[in-house]
Amino acid sequence: MSNIIKHWFSGKSRQEQPDISLANIWWLPALVPLFLVLSSLISKVWAWGLMDDHAFIMSTETIWQQMVNGIQGLLKTGRFFPVYNAHAAVFYTLFHSSPKAFLIFRWFEVILTLGVWGCLAAVISRQKYAAPFFIAIALSFYKFYDAFFFLSTVEILGSLFSGLAFLLFYRSLAPVFETSRTGLKTSTIICASAFLLLSFLSKETFVAAGIALGASMIVFAALAGFKKFKNVFLLGTLILALSLVYALIMKFGISKDLTYSGDYRLTDFARINFNLRVWLNKVLVNHSPWIALTLIAFPFSAKQPSHPGLLFGRLLAFFAYFGYAIIILPWNSWGHYVTPLALFFALIITLILAPRLKTIPVSLFIILAITGLLLNTVIGGSAVNYHETYQYDTMNLQRWMAKNAVFKHEVIDNGATVRTNAFEPGYAIPRLTNMNYGKTFPDFIFTSNVREIIVDPGTLYYLYNPYSGDQNLELLGGMWSPMFVSNHWVMFRRIRYAN
Repeated sequence: MSNIIKHWFSGKSRQEQPDISLANIWWLPALVPLFLVLSSLISKVWAWGLMDDHAFIMSTETIWQQMVNGIQGLLKTGRFFPVYNAHAAVFYTLFHSSPKAFLIFRWFEVILTLGVWGCLAAVISRQKYAAPFFIAIALSFYKFYDAFFFLSTVEILGSLFSGLAFLLFYRSLAPVFETSRTGLKTSTIICASAFLLLSFLSKETFVAAGIALGASMIVFAALAGFKKFKNVFLLGTLILALSLVYALIMKFGISKDLTYSGDYRLTDFARINFNLRVWLNKVLVNHSPWIALTLIAFPFSAKQPSHPGLLFGRLLAFFAYFGYAIIILPWNSWGHYVTPLALFFALIITLILAPRLKTIPVSLFIILAITGLLLNTVIGGSAVNYHETYQYDTMNLQRWMAKNAVFKHEVIDNGATVRTNAFEPGYAIPRLTNMNYGKTFPDFIFTSNVREIIVDPGTLYYLYNPYSGDQNLELLGGMWSPMFVSNHWVMFRRIRYAN
């Protein structure tokens, strides 16, 4: 601390690099939100949540049977990510009786993923503080925290393997970048290719990582000199071609027009336009503080000597971010789907700003770190609070469903329909309630348009989640009455029909 104070008042030139004790200040905005999450996981009561937890914890099959049946089930819906299915079969079985233990294990998985990507940022930028700087930026992305709390989401596993693939590919190319040698490290490339394939098999959207890797190699060779980097160009062409072939197989060979994946349509321009607006209004807004901080710091920094690896890294980060964003646009540009964007965006900012940070005034260096700390404390605290209340409200809703005699009689005995504006909870909530309380509630019906609820005479209940899209509840008028109310869930019951 004394060194920091001395630097603050020293007025040293911006050309002088802050010493290592000062650079360590970036660990504060990196570690504080991580400990906020861990503290919540340890101190709060956690139960199996939404998404697809129930699909694994209700199974009595062996791990191998779960793997086989899981893959068969995926193929029936036009999906194929066997690596995740194997991961889920093993760890849901291992932590079957303790969701809290699984959540803490997931915390370490996320830490590992952040560490891999932070190492990638440090290797490319050649700055000691790039790793905590990268982690601090990634943890300022609100939806990244879904990776800690939604156990059945796939994105963090694909992010881990794609990060390992990028790191090893960069290592294999490093001698070419540094000495312009033509030879490539074949053994490292084979290992990196294996991790890249594992990312594809974790979730189909991570084919964007392969496309980004191939495209960045091709563009780098074109910009830096084709003759000098011919092998990089050829390797990039091969990776890009194989990634595109894999993407085509997933879309037209596996997905086809099946129940779930058939809804992913490249020509659904209305949905693409909607998701683009969501990206602008939510994702870009979430990025904006770091974009602003970069613009503020840039005029106070001096241009530093570049190297071929830095150019390649910036291209890789750029193509990874926008490639992944384009792939998810026809599907969903918010929710847990955008988790990897936190890593790609953090890599972009780190590779732009980290090499120049050492030239800015020490006072501004500290101000940036403190701003990052405040930003991450607010965003991390808000995200943790959201997931805590989400769990609490959902557990209370299940308890209410199981114990409310009128609701049980009308839904279970008389077959009244329950609709909801939340997709995964539509089947997760009743199934978890059935498992926890021994009931036989049918799945709720996902409905995004309130008008469909009003005109359906069989719908007696409507489960509303305010975070699952904008719904015009004014259309319910005086025909519906709230029976259960919480921050995340409101269960409406129809009290009369429209004339």
